[in-house]
Amino acid sequence: ANMGEMDNKGFDANVEYNQHFGKVGLRLYGNVSYSSNKIVFQDEAPTRYDYMRSTGTQYGEFMGLVADGFFTADEIATALPQFGQTPKPGDIKYRDLNNDNVIDSYDRTYLGKSWFPAWSYGVGFNVNWNNFDLSLFFQGVADVAIMANGTGIYGGNLGVSGVGIVPFSGMGQYPNNVLSKALDRWTEENPRQDAWYPRLAVG
Repeated sequence: ANMGEMDNKGFDANVEYNQHFGKVGLRLYGNVSYSSNKIVFQDEAPTRYDYMRSTGTQYGEFMGLVADGFFTADEIATALPQFGQTPKPGDIKYRDLNNDNVIDSYDRTYLGKSWFPAWSYGVGFNVNWNNFDLSLFFQGVADVAIMANGTGIYGGNLGVSGVGIVPFSGMGQYPNNVLSKALDRWTEENPRQDAWYPRLAVG
């Protein structure tokens, strides 16, 4: 059965100004909308832990592990196993949500962000004179997230032979910006806790 209940709230506002200055016409306008939702009830299978339930989250909210920075060399000796692997310095440090001293699929939860933007806005103007017209419109969204995954992060095969892996190459950006993205990562020479990516690793 497809059963569920969702609570949606929000508002939408528009403003516009029109004025003529002789033969010149001017129009200024803008809009903003806000949308908030919550899954009140969803017919879902029972979960081992309440934090794994979609009920109470927002529509389209991403699910995953909660990151707490990167491992340092001093933390490796006491680090919890992550999916059966012993972490290394520069690996992402994930939170043990159920306190069972192991990081696995039962530590996945909803992360509080959705692919559906909470805010949408736009602003523009129009100027006309005789038979000439100039219009510009800018728009954007806020309080929205994307999930960086797939070959864009894990790397893709290079060449027909399939030999060689090029990290960051799968999101339409190879060869653009590969260097800047590869440099913004944890390295032994530059063990930044604020780096955007963890250490690069085969596999």
